Amino acid sequence: MGNPLTARQEALIARLYDAALDDALWPQLCRDLAEAFGGAGDTSLILQSDSGAQLLNPLGQFGKDATSAYESYYWRHDIWAQLAYRLGVGQVHGSAEHIRPREFERTEFYADFCRPHDLYHVIGAVLPMAPGEVALLGVHRQRARGPFADSALLQMQLQALLPHLQRALRVRARLAQSGMQERTTRAALDALGTAVLLLDSRLEVVYANASALALFGAGLER
Repeated sequence: MGNPLTARQEALIARLYDAALDDALWPQLCRDLAEAFGGAGDTSLILQSDSGAQLLNPLGQFGKDATSAYESYYWRHDIWAQLAYRLGVGQVHGSAEHIRPREFERTEFYADFCRPHDLYHVIGAVLPMAPGEVALLGVHRQRARGPFADSALLQMQLQALLPHLQRALRVRARLAQSGMQERTTRAALDALGTAVLLLDSRLEVVYANASALALFGAGLER
């Protein structure tokens, strides 16, 4: 089968890579993803590791309090994520495949987290990122709006989007790791009791550690 994505959906792909470079772009992008894929009420994008979770778009249905609650507790009780693991990582599934509505309504996750924020129907996937790390994509609809129309097509469209989302998130992770390595190196140099200067070919000071600044002053040039 050919590309199932609409022109509107394809236009969002480039923005995924833009957001990989700037976290401030994720909230609006997720809102636009929700509208382009099934007229959903909201889209959630969650990074999860063995030690915790981070919601990349803490707006919309969530907000500050809900984001804090999910990241501190409910990520361990996310029934959709748990069942998606069983159905297949990297594959798009609908909530009807996850759990029957009455069973879902009896879970703590629904009663204490989803119901207060009107989260009921979801189509999404678990994406592998790195060892011990995954990304969770969820396209949500409120209970009153009913299940997604043409769910099979929507799942195919999201499946076509997943490789781009996965690559964008991996680019984001590499950039974050690179920045962390730079900050760690600077911290290590600042901890040295020896003055360290990094110079360019013109003998201009590119970097001076804390000991060098203490010895030569903050106005170093040559």
